[in-house]
Amino acid sequence: MATAAPITRKTPAHILKGLRAAYHADPEKCLGRAREHRRVHGKTINSRRRELAAEKRGAELARKAAEALNKLGREPRTLNEWFPTQVKFSDFAQLARAVGVSRRTVLHWRTGKHPAVREHRRKLYEITGLTCFADAANWKPREKPARKIGEGASVPLLAELVVRCGLATRELRQLRLSQIEDKGIRLANGHLVSFGESWEQVSRGSLDAWLERARPTELLFFSRKPVDRNRPVSGVWIGRVLRAGGISIQERRSARLRHFAGDFARLGSGKRFTDHLRKMHGLSRSGSREAAESLRRRKSSVGNSLAKLDPANVFDVLFPIKRKAGRPTKKAFLEGRRLHEVEHLSWPQIARKLDPKAYAEDSRRASEAMRQGVLRLSRG
Repeated sequence: MATAAPITRKTPAHILKGLRAAYHADPEKCLGRAREHRRVHGKTINSRRRELAAEKRGAELARKAAEALNKLGREPRTLNEWFPTQVKFSDFAQLARAVGVSRRTVLHWRTGKHPAVREHRRKLYEITGLTCFADAANWKPREKPARKIGEGASVPLLAELVVRCGLATRELRQLRLSQIEDKGIRLANGHLVSFGESWEQVSRGSLDAWLERARPTELLFFSRKPVDRNRPVSGVWIGRVLRAGGISIQERRSARLRHFAGDFARLGSGKRFTDHLRKMHGLSRSGSREAAESLRRRKSSVGNSLAKLDPANVFDVLFPIKRKAGRPTKKAFLEGRRLHEVEHLSWPQIARKLDPKAYAEDSRRASEAMRQGVLRLSRG
């Protein structure tokens, strides 16, 4: 009875030797088979190669992370200590992409040149879990800055507090929700601004509209850019929304002078008016006298009766907006150049002679406008 031949398994060396022999026997046939196999199974081959490479990188990262953690001897506390002990990122460029910053920014974090701030700290805490970033876990997203135009809900409230109630900017910046009572707003000096629609009163409707829109937590008017509900609003924002509401604020005159002008029309220019400024608005004795004297001078120059006017409009009558004079003509500039070069007159003398109206309103501005116009002629 014949015995079966033993089965021998081919080793990789035998397989490679057979492939070489087949290639030398017919190279074109072997290359064709290889190209066909690649065409049919190319995606599977590439996917498997990527998986093997990822497994190899993962094993290498795990080995290095174990060595780094063993060498450190404790849990990592900083970003530079954590990175060698993790197995998710092979280099800092991948960490930068995960956080959403550039590689240079991560370099600044590592070297301490610039610390991570705000939303970057939140992402770093989510990725690393380090205690040095734990303070960002409970941060709320930053609110969008307020628009420079369109503060519609705040304009009526500010207009009433400034024009009808005479509050100064410093008082507006210090108003808190705790000062709002059932009958009105209690100021820091103890005076109660009652709710109502008349002079020296503020509308409850405008206050409720602002509370619903802005949702303040402590300060009634808080910082708008950036939004910080625990920081007082700037005087620039107050002036901007007043102007947006059609309330003109002239240079070097406080906004609440409009209220003083209304009190001046209601109470007269005597002791009753100055006492009101001192008791109700906290002005000093000299400050109340100066305000009264300024309003008296304006009334004498205007010459109108103020008793019949609406108190909110008295300021516009006493302090009308000056209209800027038009620009001199080219003929005036030519004459100004002749006077300056031939007759050797100064620029103020030329402006007073050629543009007397503008010179009477602002001599310095008229002289400078004349000089600039002549210079532009010379350049042209």
